[in-house]
Amino acid sequence: MQSCISRLDGKAMGSMKLAFSTLGCPDWGWAQILKNAKEMGFDGIEIRGLEGEMRPERMAPFLPGRQQDTLRELKARGLVLTDIGTSAMFHDPDKLSDALDEGRAAIDVCARMGIPFIRVFGDRVPDPAHEADTVRQVVGGIQALCDYAEGTGVGVLIEAHGEFNVASRLAAVLESVGRDSFGILWDIGNSDDDCGDEFERFYEPFRPYIRHIHVKDQLRDEKHTLTHIGKGQIPIGPIVRRLRDDGFEGFLSLEWEKKWNPWLDEPEVAFPEYVSYIKEALAK
Repeated sequence: MQSCISRLDGKAMGSMKLAFSTLGCPDWGWAQILKNAKEMGFDGIEIRGLEGEMRPERMAPFLPGRQQDTLRELKARGLVLTDIGTSAMFHDPDKLSDALDEGRAAIDVCARMGIPFIRVFGDRVPDPAHEADTVRQVVGGIQALCDYAEGTGVGVLIEAHGEFNVASRLAAVLESVGRDSFGILWDIGNSDDDCGDEFERFYEPFRPYIRHIHVKDQLRDEKHTLTHIGKGQIPIGPIVRRLRDDGFEGFLSLEWEKKWNPWLDEPEVAFPEYVSYIKEALAK
């Protein structure tokens, strides 16, 4: 498939780069992901499911005997893998061991494949009366993964997600983890619940720690109805221009949640639309 969307002008983008999460293309195989990423003008690919498999250590391109071919395929197309989005979450003490096992396995894949980050969740506060205990448990899980990853060059990012999309709660985690390899994955749709158009209230305190960004658009209704980029109520344009002006050097990753919402348009429509929208937003 040939795309009429060219790569973004480097001056307009600054050091920012574009990626998409594979959550948005659940029916694409690996070869199709590589081909379309290159032709549509993306710089990176965020791994969140691949060919029906959600655990990266079981994904075909990352298996022993395939890894070097995968790295060559990426290099030939000028693409990188930005991060692995795990399902590891630390709010449930009964599932802590499983979360740590999943996180460690993802770190191993990242270390072999040169992927800089894994994503984890808080994710809930089951009992508000014991919020401090939940935060301590989340902190402990993240510290354990950071310690496991020490020396590998792999960082651990907590996503602004679920009941950890609130700035004050994320700040409590950030203040306690105490690891240089820890950072924030800013999902601008999730934090909108907390800040709305005043996105600076979330962005400013976490700016030094934001390593990766999920971009989505949605309505501010009870269902947080997802929309095409630019058709919802998230202030995407002001956010990306602020990031550019502040010299953000990470990825703006489209999180088109088609895996969980099959009714969404196909990635062949949504992905080029995203590239075009960001290009126009940054030209202002």
